[in-house]
Amino acid sequence: MNVDLYQLDDIDEEDDEQLVELPPISTTTIALLEKQEISLTQPGSILQDFQSFLDYIGSLGIAVSSKQKVLTRKSLAQFNL
Repeated sequence: MNVDLYQLDDIDEEDDEQLVELPPISTTTIALLEKQEISLTQPGSILQDFQSFLDYIGSLGIAVSSKQKVLTRKSLAQFNL
């Protein structure tokens, strides 16, 4: 299995697709990752949390701030109830 990983590195607004190649993953690490069982709650709750967030947003979307285009404090407070 050949795995290529890239990370964003010092991206500016003019060149938002600049990528830096990371070192290859060892075969031992790949084998470990392939054996890892993944569910909504294991190895952590991130998938369940993300699904809850998608359910909260729904098919209509959610309002974001006009300047930075991030979720508003009001919407985050409602989501965290």
